[in-house]
Order: sequence, then C-alpha cells, then structure tokens
Amino acid sequence: MASEDRHNGGGTGPFNFTFPSIQQSDIKVSVNNNDLSSGFTINNYNSVSGGNVTFLSNTASGTNNVRIYRETDPETLAATFVSGSSIRAIDLNTCNKQSLFVADENTTKLNALALGNSGSAIVISGSNIADNSITTDKILDLEVKTADLANTAVTTAKIADTNVTTAKIADGAVTQVKLDSALLAALQTTFSNPIGTVIWYAGVGGAGTPPPTGYLKANGDTIPNGTGTVQGVTADFSALYALVGATLPDLRGEFIRGWDDGKGVDANRSFKSTQSDQWKNHQHVFGGDDMIASSSIGNFQSIGSSGNFAYDATSQASGAGRSMYTKNSPIDSGGTETRPRNVALLACIKY
Repeated sequence: MASEDRHNGGGTGPFNFTFPSIQQSDIKVSVNNNDLSSGFTINNYNSVSGGNVTFLSNTASGTNNVRIYRETDPETLAATFVSGSSIRAIDLNTCNKQSLFVADENTTKLNALALGNSGSAIVISGSNIADNSITTDKILDLEVKTADLANTAVTTAKIADTNVTTAKIADGAVTQVKLDSALLAALQTTFSNPIGTVIWYAGVGGAGTPPPTGYLKANGDTIPNGTGTVQGVTADFSALYALVGATLPDLRGEFIRGWDDGKGVDANRSFKSTQSDQWKNHQHVFGGDDMIASSSIGNFQSIGSSGNFAYDATSQASGAGRSMYTKNSPIDSGGTETRPRNVALLACIKY
C-alpha cells in the first residue's frame, strides 16, 4: 500500500496522487522537503482513488521534489463505539483503515530513514545517538561536506602530522600574517638578505628601472622612522632607519671600498664615510747621460713654473748618468677623474 506520490517539479501541475485516505485533510504537500499549508489546491478528491494537486505558481525544478503524501491522525479515533449502540460496517472499516494507514505511513517513514531519503517524520538528533555508535565505516565516502562542519571545528589536534600537503593549500593562501613570528624571522634570515644589504641590480630598463621587491634605490633619499612612502613604496622602514638613519646611502656613481674596521690600511675612517679622489706621491724617472749635460743643472731645475721637475744631482756627481723625474703628480691627468675599468649598475638597499 502506497502512502505518497512524487513528481518532478518545474510547473504548476496538476500532480496526481493515487493512494487512498480517510479524509481530504489527511493529504499533505511538500516541495523540496518543505511542507506547504497554502499555495495549492486539491482537486477531484476521492478517498479511494486519490485526486490531484495544482499549484498557484510554478514549483521549483527538480527530480521527485514535489511530494504528495498521506498523514493519518493516529490519536483521534475515526469512529467511537458506545455500549448498546448499533455497529455499522462503514465505521468498522474506517477504524481498520485508520490503523492500516498509520502503520503504512510509519513503514514508509522508516524505510525513508533507512535508505537515507528525505521526508522521514522520524528525526535522529544527537541525544538519540549513543556515544561512539557512529563509526567511520558507517559514513559514506565524501559525504561529510563543508556545510556539515562547524566553524573552528577542525583543530590542530585533529590534523595528522605531515598531512597538510602543498596540494591542499590554495595559491596565495599562506601570507606573512599567517606565519608564526619566530618562523617568519627564521625564513627571512635563511632565505632573504638581511635589512641594510646593498645589492647591484642589472635592471634592463636602465634609469627608469624600479628596484626589486623589498629594496630601495641607494640614492640618498630620506626615510621615515616607521611607516611611510619612499620611492613609491609604502612600508615600515623603522628597521632600516635603525641601521642607516634618516638618509639612505647615496651610491650613485661611487666605487665601494671595504671598511678598514681596525686593519690599519685605511685608518681613521668612520663607517659609511666618503673619500675624494687622490694620487699617491710617486716619481716618473727619465734616465741616461745623453739627456742632460752637467753644465745645465741650474737651468734645468728652474724649468716649469710649478716646480714639477727636478734634476738628480747625486746620479750626475757619481758619473752614473743623469736622471729627470716628476714630483707628486703629472701635469696632464688625461681626464676629469681617475678610474679603473667599470660597469654601471643600480645600487639597491634592503628595507
């Protein structure tokens, strides 16, 4: 004996039902498991053959989501017999139908519950389930969905060691704010240049090339002791400020010399101090007896208004030939600066 009929939704009907009932008020209607009390009419009702349901507006589309079912009152007797009164066959039949219908409806509900179908009137709540009674093998694969998990329900203790793999992490999901501060510091120490590091950057754009991420041009710009914007970059510059002060080193067009740091080769220098160019005192010797006669010593010494040339009297007196040398520096330096071969790159400093 059937106690319900299901139809695919998507229209207004009519949707037929073919099961018997005691009265029209026992006919119930639901769409997508939501019981309705209005928005439909029951037409051509017959307690034996059924009838049909028409909706006032289109039902939601779906497979078997329109459910027409019988719900017989199990508590109010369909007929009451009084001692000494006559017993009618119709009343006996109605009472029997009530018992049969209630039993049939409960069977349908239990079957729906056992099969995992929606629409069962029997609800299993947490209080109805014994502790430790639902085991892993009772849960179908992939049946625990995101919507079934409460917020913060998955704790660290519930994640097995090494079970969060790279494939389980969305691109861009792990940000600095998600890292423990000690871990972040360790990563920066191990895989990143420390703050204040100067690198030479061969950007292909030349003068218009911005420095790489995490760096500023070492061009003498002023930086704040905290958060601010420098060279179009907004960041916290306090750590760099603690190292270099309010002004970035200006390395444009400069050669870098290793700080003496007590060695004594370039003594009395303060850290990050600058030096101008300089020639070391030296001599340029031009030798040979055929260059200068002894009688011209006095005249030769006076050549040049700056006194850049001198005669080696010792070598002349000894008969070993005469030599001429320059003092301090040559007259012609050959250009506006002294420099080795070099290549121009962009100096950048880590912030």
